[in-house]
Amino acid sequence: MCGAAMNRHMRSRTSSDDCGSINRRLPAPDLTRLVVPLFSKEVVSAILDEVKRALSEGESVTIRRFGSFQVRDKSTRLGRRNPKTGEEAEIPERRVVRFKPGNHFRNAVNGGE
Repeated sequence: MCGAAMNRHMRSRTSSDDCGSINRRLPAPDLTRLVVPLFSKEVVSAILDEVKRALSEGESVTIRRFGSFQVRDKSTRLGRRNPKTGEEAEIPERRVVRFKPGNHFRNAVNGGE
């Protein structure tokens, strides 16, 4: 199946899906199964908040065996032409996040481990 067709059939994961996966992986007695889902959601949220905070301050973030996030500055440039007027549109300067997967993560995605 080609990439475009395959992406149409794939469902995006949500943080609730991820927290559910974390909960199933944790060894916990039945009683703590009521508390652990709330805790894992807080942990995931705290990690993402910290990544956002660091990136907004211009820092790089590296998560071992996963990858790294960096902020790059894009300068002002002329973009595509407006189809109606033929005028080029100016794209203002901005900051973008770049993700570079680590070797372990890349290998796992490609079927290795």
